[in-house]
Amino acid sequence: MKKLLCILLTMLLSCTAAFAEATDQSVTLESPAKNFTIKATLPQGLSKGQVVLTEDYAAIDFDNSDNTACSYILIVAPSEEYANKNLSDLSDDERNAILSIMVADCDQVDYGTVTLENGNTMLYYTESGAADMGNILDVHDGYFIQLTYVHNEATPILESDMLAAEALMNTLIYEEIQ
Repeated sequence: MKKLLCILLTMLLSCTAAFAEATDQSVTLESPAKNFTIKATLPQGLSKGQVVLTEDYAAIDFDNSDNTACSYILIVAPSEEYANKNLSDLSDDERNAILSIMVADCDQVDYGTVTLENGNTMLYYTESGAADMGNILDVHDGYFIQLTYVHNEATPILESDMLAAEALMNTLIYEEIQ
């Protein structure tokens, strides 16, 4: 019975649409279509948490050793509308359209673009009020790469929370799979 359970578990794991693995301070997440991987270096205090794998998206949350600090979830999902495009390929109107959708249901929101230390420009919004959460979004090869951050306690998002999210997004490395 144990042997059968091990075989079934192995088969299940081999059929997933994405994977994530963690080493000391890094994590690798594979896109749902398995055409690229994302590698990230985790800031001190974060560790790999739960991984959600579907045919449509991949997600990984990061556990924070400080329960009063933000929790982070990295989500990779395809976009038919922006297939084979990167954020840098999009016009200002296309970027504004994405931002409009992102903030449509927000109460009090700050949003725009942010240029990270590595030179990449990404979209962001931070909502204060009912949700108190933030998002930083990139588009890579037709996929939305979104980092959502929220406090475990219902406390407001701080500038330091956004800076920590930017630091995590700054470490992302996209590697194409041949």
